[in-house]
Amino acid sequence: MGKRKIEIKRIENERSRQVCFSKRRTGLFTKAHDLCILCDAKITIITFSPSGKPFVFSHPNPDAIIDYYLGGPTPPTTIAGPSILSNQQFHAEIEKKEAKKRKLQDLSCSDESFWWEQINDEYLQSLNSVEDVELVKTKLEELKSKVLRRVEETHPALGEN
Repeated sequence: MGKRKIEIKRIENERSRQVCFSKRRTGLFTKAHDLCILCDAKITIITFSPSGKPFVFSHPNPDAIIDYYLGGPTPPTTIAGPSILSNQQFHAEIEKKEAKKRKLQDLSCSDESFWWEQINDEYLQSLNSVEDVELVKTKLEELKSKVLRRVEETHPALGEN
């Protein structure tokens, strides 16, 4: 008995739908992996289960491929083999990006104080990576440029130096 043709329509039974998703996801990722190996293709697949859990397959990595797709300057290069992120890894990446976003929001202006007044020893100790320090540096450079622009607008003679 070989494979039989099935009608493509929504599976009503929730458990059967989940089992079908799992099997087809595995098959899809296997085909994508084969395509990467055989043809040196660059692939990212993001799919969500019926329960909303994300699953990612990517070769070489999702960020490089998405950046290139959105108009990045160079195609992604193959550094290592294809990667399949587990739910935990995917959620950890999302959490890192959200934490970075929260830090950026922490540096935004509030009604009571300016963001640069929030930079103290405790805040500096909480910076965990070069990216965090670069973020603060970028914000300070933006502030400096805005101050210089404002000085030039209000006091043209001072801006000529």
